[in-house]
Amino acid sequence: LHFAAAAVHKFPMGGHVKFSMYWAPLGVLLMGAALATIWQWLDRRPARPLWTIAGLALFVLIAAGSAARDLYRPAKNVSDQRARDFARWLWNDLPLESVVTSLYLDQKKTFTPELLERLNWSATFFCNARIYSPRLQKRLPPDLGKVSADHPFRCISYLPDGFKVDDAAQASFLRDMDRDYQLISRDRYPVPRYKQDGRTIVCVDHIDMFVFVPRPRADR
Repeated sequence: LHFAAAAVHKFPMGGHVKFSMYWAPLGVLLMGAALATIWQWLDRRPARPLWTIAGLALFVLIAAGSAARDLYRPAKNVSDQRARDFARWLWNDLPLESVVTSLYLDQKKTFTPELLERLNWSATFFCNARIYSPRLQKRLPPDLGKVSADHPFRCISYLPDGFKVDDAAQASFLRDMDRDYQLISRDRYPVPRYKQDGRTIVCVDHIDMFVFVPRPRADR
């Protein structure tokens, strides 16, 4: 089924274990049945070989070791840990001095048309936003009444590596904002993704932050 779906370009192959996790319960049952069959076969022998006991003990050690590792270091990838730390600052700390919004989560806008069509790491970014933003947790709209010269309005856009940017959509957004707000800066933050070794870079996504302040009433 995996290969049939991939052949018609409907199933992402390679590197994304989560898309095969539906198979895990069946796989566990098959492996359990296989071990039970082997054990029954060994029961018919006069004595169980030492290597059998050693093999089963090894399985137990692997399971216990994996559980201990996950408890000691919940983040299995350095990229996940850094993304989580960055999200804490972006969605929990930065809103203390500004109004922070996600273009996609708050306004359903994106400057990358393929954001939901091709595999990328934006789901991690949006999931962390839901976790660490008290406002987004409660599904509340941003409080634009707090926006001022000293309390700017920050709009966050996620740009996956290698994705084409819709310049027209971005220009339209800026024109709409220009009616009431003045763009004072546009900051870009790299979001590198590493392999499990924590050293080899897989890709470098970016976060664009558009920072606005209210226009003087005479300019509106």
